[in-house]
Amino acid sequence: MKAGSAEVVAPMRWGGALALGVFVGSAVASAVVVTSAVEGDWEIRVFGVGGVLLIVSALWMHRLVRLFDLSRPTIPAFFWFTYVAMIFVPGSLLALNRPDESGRAFLTGIQSVLLAVPLGIAIALAFAGVRGSDIKRHLDREIGGSDSPALQGVFVVLLLACLSGTAFYLATAGRIGLVEIVRHRGDVPALIGVRVETARGFGVATRYLFGAVEQVIGPFLVVSSLALFLRTRSRFWTSFAAVSVPACILHNALSTQKGNVALIFAMMALYYWMYRRGRLGVWILGAFALVFAYPFFVAFMIRGEHLGAWRLILGIKERLLFVPAYVLFPYFDVFPSSVPFLGGASSRGIAFLLGREFVNVPRLIYEGYLFPGTEGNSNAAFIGNAYADFGMPGVLLAGVLAGCIMGGLQAWLTRQHRTELSVALAAFLMIAIWKLNSTALPMVLASHGLAPGVILYLVCRSAATHADRSRAGERGAWAT
Repeated sequence: MKAGSAEVVAPMRWGGALALGVFVGSAVASAVVVTSAVEGDWEIRVFGVGGVLLIVSALWMHRLVRLFDLSRPTIPAFFWFTYVAMIFVPGSLLALNRPDESGRAFLTGIQSVLLAVPLGIAIALAFAGVRGSDIKRHLDREIGGSDSPALQGVFVVLLLACLSGTAFYLATAGRIGLVEIVRHRGDVPALIGVRVETARGFGVATRYLFGAVEQVIGPFLVVSSLALFLRTRSRFWTSFAAVSVPACILHNALSTQKGNVALIFAMMALYYWMYRRGRLGVWILGAFALVFAYPFFVAFMIRGEHLGAWRLILGIKERLLFVPAYVLFPYFDVFPSSVPFLGGASSRGIAFLLGREFVNVPRLIYEGYLFPGTEGNSNAAFIGNAYADFGMPGVLLAGVLAGCIMGGLQAWLTRQHRTELSVALAAFLMIAIWKLNSTALPMVLASHGLAPGVILYLVCRSAATHADRSRAGERGAWAT
């Protein structure tokens, strides 16, 4: 089968879809009964109903995308685990101490995602005719090849784009964050000033350009070149990976943006996990260790002398597992008690279509309520903006829409021939979808790489398959 060709997938039987509907309906009815039975007991509402919904959601997700098959990770499964760890569990603990109206709305919002997202996934998979067994069969296939001179040319162009972005940054940034943290180790005010100065020193267009390199082109280039190197071991891809991987990582490291570097290592680790089919080894453990190495290095250079290594490790843990839920809560606290629901004005596109003024909700939360008199943004999980726009119906709609996107992407990948590029794209998309835990859905679709990553893959796949078609045409011409 040629690279990029579709795999035949059996259509989903309506009996299975009906069984899923009955299962979910029973779960919702059980949750309603439990809620009514424990009305007024906030602790049971938090843990009892939350536990029921968590179990139901996990079983439903396993039925859809084999949630517990960790050796064959899928995009929806990766999101589910990260959402539970970063939003649902810490959010439930946070809501436990807020039995007021805001706490109830917050708890209802984070619990509803456990059913809304699987519902969207089920809709997408049923529409595409893909079942969990089809996904497993696809992930069991050997990784095929997709190398070609045309593909190599595309990757060289992408690498030149990254190197040009790095050169432009070095020429215009003034002070380089990575250099400054070494020169001014432990000087917290000075180093924070460098980051603020760097962020303000570029125009909007330049920041978008850097964002495209840092969050889309560079990460896609790194994980794809790693994939092609691991499979082919050819001289070109060995040399290319030896240049592109450190170059793209260095570009993200220059501004001391800890998250961007960590996510590149996370993509590499995810790809290697899928490449090795979940078998642990030194390289796997080392790859996952690198995810936290650079954030720890930057934090230690800035505050290590004041806090110590152990407190920095605890700080990284809190930043990863607790802060996303704590940042999300003010959205449910501010709306609608202090600010009316925006009716879609948090999205530039919807605000333009409705003739309304765009409202930057993360900035409104940060500057107006969390830290008045200071400048900044308080980006939160995708349901934050949805709640600010339309209340609880917005949360439900956003959950279903996010689920449809995840399920649609997984179904589309299942229909692709399993090559280095498609598996690399899966790792890329898992990290992009993970960002829903800290960013609005439109941002994840656009600037954080979901749609651009798919476009880059299609361009690369087209380059690979074009070479195959050309060779087939030449063979046909010689035969005639």
